[in-house]
Amino acid sequence: MGKLYSGIKSAEKERRLQRIKGNIIQFMNLLTKSADYKGVNLNKVEKYRDLILFLEIGAYLHDIGKLSSYFVISKAKGSKAKDFHGQILFVDLGLAPASLSTEKEDNTRIIPESLEKLLFTPINELLGMPPLVESIDLSISLSHLVCAHHNCSRCLYLHNNSFHNLPCRFKDKIQKNPLLSLLRTVDHIDASNASDNNKQGFSKIERDNFFYPPTKISVEHLNSLRKQFYGDLNEAIKIAGNMLQVNKEVKKITNKYFVQCLSETRKYGNDITLLDHSKSVAAFYKMFLFDFFIRGRAFPKSFFDVHFRILEIASTEKRIETYFSEVLAMSNLVARSDNSSYFIVPNMRSKKFLTAISENFNTSAAYGPLDDFSVLFNETLNREELTKFFLRLKILHIKNPEDIKADYNKEKAIQDIKKTVFFAILRRKEALARKLKSLDRHLSNLENGNTHDKKNIANFIVKKHEMEITRARLEKGVSMESIKNLYGWESSRDGEKDIYDFFSLILSPIRPPSPNKMSDFMLKQYLKHHSFKRIYEEMIEYRPLILGRIYAFFRTIKRR
Repeated sequence: MGKLYSGIKSAEKERRLQRIKGNIIQFMNLLTKSADYKGVNLNKVEKYRDLILFLEIGAYLHDIGKLSSYFVISKAKGSKAKDFHGQILFVDLGLAPASLSTEKEDNTRIIPESLEKLLFTPINELLGMPPLVESIDLSISLSHLVCAHHNCSRCLYLHNNSFHNLPCRFKDKIQKNPLLSLLRTVDHIDASNASDNNKQGFSKIERDNFFYPPTKISVEHLNSLRKQFYGDLNEAIKIAGNMLQVNKEVKKITNKYFVQCLSETRKYGNDITLLDHSKSVAAFYKMFLFDFFIRGRAFPKSFFDVHFRILEIASTEKRIETYFSEVLAMSNLVARSDNSSYFIVPNMRSKKFLTAISENFNTSAAYGPLDDFSVLFNETLNREELTKFFLRLKILHIKNPEDIKADYNKEKAIQDIKKTVFFAILRRKEALARKLKSLDRHLSNLENGNTHDKKNIANFIVKKHEMEITRARLEKGVSMESIKNLYGWESSRDGEKDIYDFFSLILSPIRPPSPNKMSDFMLKQYLKHHSFKRIYEEMIEYRPLILGRIYAFFRTIKRR
């Protein structure tokens, strides 16, 4: 493992790369025929594979602080304790401030040396890469993916740290690092939407198992489990010969420990364990890292820009998962049914890509619908029809309106949703009115101009046509005045606080990025379903079918 830290380019590493190259060159030749993967080449995959696999480790470990009694205490009913799960690495280096310490062992270092190096050594030094790659600063370490994936407001970075002798040099710029921004984005899309009124008491924390009896979480053992986790991981990475082996060991050991604690302690979001959440974040993270480094696609800027498809391959061969997850470092397995394997991929529809898969693996492949997990339930698992589980899964409650606040009910919630949709419509119409006004001025200038050549006349005709279309869109449907009169607004700005407060209420404790973006999202949902009741069910009442919950469901079903 010591070799890894020097970023060596040894004979052993060269042999390993040649062996991998021999395994995938045929598939890469087929893959590059796809329009979606134009420009992808074997050299690029080899160049960035270790980086993607290493960053995936960071995604797996970003919430390691939830494997602790601190996290559970901070989320317990009536607790006033602060949540320091992002700062757990500094606690475990023996640097916990007195205000955080709850046990005698809190100021004891429990992170072993090899693991500390893996977590705190700059990424570029570990992998033997330049500090700046594709305009991304790689001089940060995996520890930053843990301590800064929310923000730096509770930083515990101290100058007497055993591994660093200076304060954090990234304090003022870490939040702008694209790797952190991407992690926050994919972490956000897996957030659950339980009610704060459904907090569990510290003395009894349970994991919900969907249609089966709950499992008690041993809160008093979480800190010792974390110490054991560090020890097991430390021993594994000491003997690992390459980054792929380190990556595999992290997954193997997190499977053992992270399933014993929760990502969300509130009912009824407590069906997602730390393992399920970590796998979800890592899958999205890896997918977009591959898209960026190999395909040259930009990172999504927010969870509104995150789109995916489920790739179904009619085979359960382990080698298929190995190709996608390890050799290409492109995509992770979501589930395996009796006859098929399912992977999460970016929004793509290339038939040539499917042909490449079919020719290489001698089986069929197909894409599922955009942003839809339903294709996972078309098969059988252990010879049981998954469809029946899917129908039950879709109507599991996460909260009722009464859980949100006193005297709140379904009818009031639906009225608030309607108000939010009208708010988004008003904003769109205001934008159209501004455009119409600008076009009118432009037409007047063209009409009153001194030159009336063919170019000006053609421009005038185009602008006039655009103006007619804009006016038709503005006049279509409910009018601006009707919306303003209904809610007593002079303009959409008067409604911004109401809309923000509504989203803050129903998404508690998740804060919406902005009332404008969230209302636009809700309008899109309305245009898709034409039902306020459907939006109410999907955004408030029922458990959202996020990837973490999908992982949790298949994990639970397999064990029954």
